Amino acid sequence: MLRNRTRLALLVVLALLVPLLVRSEDWPMWRGNPEQTGWRQVELAPPLKQIWRVKLGDSIEAAAVIVKDTVYVPCLDEHLYALSLSDGVARWKYAAKSPIKAPPAWHDGIVYIGDMQGTLHALDGATGKAVWTFKTEAEIIAGASFWKNRVIVGSYDEHLYCLDAKTGKEIWKLKTEGPVNATAAIAEGHAILGGCDSRLHVVDLATGKELRSLDLGGQVGGSPAIVGNVLFVGNMDKTFLAVDWKRGQVLWQFEPERAFPFYASPAVRDDLVVVGCRDRAVYGLDARTGKLRWRTPTRGKVDSSPIIAGKYVYVGSADGNLYALELASGQRLWSAPLGAPITASPALADGRLVIGTQDGLLYCFGKQPESP
Repeated sequence: MLRNRTRLALLVVLALLVPLLVRSEDWPMWRGNPEQTGWRQVELAPPLKQIWRVKLGDSIEAAAVIVKDTVYVPCLDEHLYALSLSDGVARWKYAAKSPIKAPPAWHDGIVYIGDMQGTLHALDGATGKAVWTFKTEAEIIAGASFWKNRVIVGSYDEHLYCLDAKTGKEIWKLKTEGPVNATAAIAEGHAILGGCDSRLHVVDLATGKELRSLDLGGQVGGSPAIVGNVLFVGNMDKTFLAVDWKRGQVLWQFEPERAFPFYASPAVRDDLVVVGCRDRAVYGLDARTGKLRWRTPTRGKVDSSPIIAGKYVYVGSADGNLYALELASGQRLWSAPLGAPITASPALADGRLVIGTQDGLLYCFGKQPESP
């Protein structure tokens, strides 16, 4: 009898925990993981088929996140939407009462989203009901990051905040010298980010103390991607950099032939870094040396941050196209005209790719069925 009760208790605990677990197939935060590398091992080979399309109330300028069968996507119509990944049917929407440009983030069953009035909202992922809110002094366009039971988020009020993830209580805040618009990457107990003060900040997550900072030569709009000791990030001047973040040392710099800024965040796999530029091109760079491997032009600026799915790259452009490129060569393999500029970045989970456009349409693509 005791053994049966113990087994029953274990099953109850597991039933409570399962909804809070992140699967390897999920895309629960900006760039897919805490290091913000923007890639998945699983391949999604083009051509893709449109599975569904949903019209929201205004422009979609931030990436969605995907957990299990739910897509969470923000919109400038002041709402965060939860939709079914399977068919796009709405599950709930939450009124933030301010436009949303920040990407959402999911952690332990809670969705975190910042708005243009500077409020960070924590919502029940299943129902969309508010758990708590935290007010900063300026807009939030950065996504939330997580460490242990803490949520990390930057604000245009020139602070990086660390809050208790369950209650929203402030644990510490760090003053920077400019608005924080990039999502912090998390690595080895550190938050690492850039911002409008043109500096890279390395912050101890336990104490909130800045351990080192480095001049990046220009304001930073995109978020860093981290592989081991090396961080990859572009600036709003014309330079893309690799930095040893532990030593605070620039390893290499790359500049396109035409001096245009990098607003997109990079994706990294193995020895290749992929990033979009406002010179209307996507670049593949050698991660060890910064040497140009390939350059693929589009007909519009590329603020959409690329993702890597196995041997393929997916990225949007202001020319209104979603592109699929070969990772090794940059060769354009497929494109889908979506009819409006694309600022948002793709999200990938369970063989489905989700991306929004500036005319308020959210698209879901999947693999084409094989011919009989």
